[in-house]
Amino acid sequence: MIRFAFLTSLLMASPAFAAEPIHRAPIVLKATSAHYLAGYPLDQYRLIKNEGGVAKIIPFQIDEQNQYTDYILTTSVSKNPLEQGDGVFNDNDELVYMGQDTGSNQFPKVWNFHQPDIIYRVDAAKRNMLSHRGSVFVAIYPDKKNRPPLSTVQYVDFDLQDASVKSSKYLYQFDPKNYMVVRGVSLITPDGSAKKIIHNSSFYLKSDFKYFLTFKVGHSDLKSTLEAYKVGPIRTIVKVSFSYVFLKLNFEMGMFTEVSFFENSIALPTIMHNPLEGSRTLNKGSGFYYGFAMPYDVKLLNRKSNMQPYSSKPKIFQKTPAVHSLYQLHVDNTAFHLNTTIEPSHKMIQRGNVLEHYLEGGSPAEIMKRPWNKPLPLGEAPVNLGVYFDLSNFAQGVHQIGFQLFVGNDPSPKAQRSLMSIRDWSYIVIPSHIIAPKTPANTK
Repeated sequence: MIRFAFLTSLLMASPAFAAEPIHRAPIVLKATSAHYLAGYPLDQYRLIKNEGGVAKIIPFQIDEQNQYTDYILTTSVSKNPLEQGDGVFNDNDELVYMGQDTGSNQFPKVWNFHQPDIIYRVDAAKRNMLSHRGSVFVAIYPDKKNRPPLSTVQYVDFDLQDASVKSSKYLYQFDPKNYMVVRGVSLITPDGSAKKIIHNSSFYLKSDFKYFLTFKVGHSDLKSTLEAYKVGPIRTIVKVSFSYVFLKLNFEMGMFTEVSFFENSIALPTIMHNPLEGSRTLNKGSGFYYGFAMPYDVKLLNRKSNMQPYSSKPKIFQKTPAVHSLYQLHVDNTAFHLNTTIEPSHKMIQRGNVLEHYLEGGSPAEIMKRPWNKPLPLGEAPVNLGVYFDLSNFAQGVHQIGFQLFVGNDPSPKAQRSLMSIRDWSYIVIPSHIIAPKTPANTK
């Protein structure tokens, strides 16, 4: 509460800040951390920006979650019944909008629709850059007849028949037989055509057990099924379940993941239940990678990363690498940028677990000729860009890991800096009795 009061007084004393978009990334506010906004039925919410002094409705969505933080989805593909939400923004529910839809922090002077009685301002503040901020206004309309229409803007769409997600930035195509991998990610160019920047994806896990067998599992050994999905104006969420194929037998794993697709990024929050203590059960060389086959010589792309380079050789005399709370791998050329961010679990940070990036130069056509449907290590697999993790010191227990892939057609230094600093932003809710003007605004 002290922090909130201090920030509130600081923001009130600050001059009006610009309507320039803070960034083009999605902003996710949980009801648990933005409790001022919580407690109202979902249909009562509207999001508004100040655009040149005029109130403008902007796109947003509210995604309900259950007590296990699983999303409440609206469309079922399997025979499993859909879970129902309570229809109120509370608990783990998320309010989502885009950074480019933020505006001035000044209360709008002109309202071409009914001005709400209940309104809050959400300020975005960047660490050590208090002058570079943007705001939205969260309006509550208890009376249905006063609610303005929702925005018609749709940032992302899902095509079930084509097993693809499309936005203004990219076309993401699933393998319909295995939603864990892609059959292509294409960049949407300024003329509207699609240029492929990822041919496919692959993953591989090697568990070399002490005094026992060595297991090698690839994406072809896991089968995934689309269970349900939800399409909103800001993001599409798909729920995918998994089964393991062993000796041609199909074993249900009781595992699933929920992938969020935004206008310029794909988010994959992952909860891993590791049943083994890696240091006691696995030999060195046990590891996991997820990688892409890109139709480029990746060594010729511009690259930035705080991960150490992958090496298959033993790291006996190597300096202990730095542990980070956020890992990033950024590649770009004159036409596109691709930025991967990974947030490791607290246990991974405490253990000193680090991520490594894999880059293989040379002819992409030759690399993509390698076998794709069997588990292969890096250097033998059709992968020239990837992320590797050593499992031999992986702690037993539950790990919550955040993975996000940003895709865009703006390789400018400004866009790069924006992507590399997304985690530096924080969001503060300001209640209406502070922001509302003393005189009523113009209202139709």
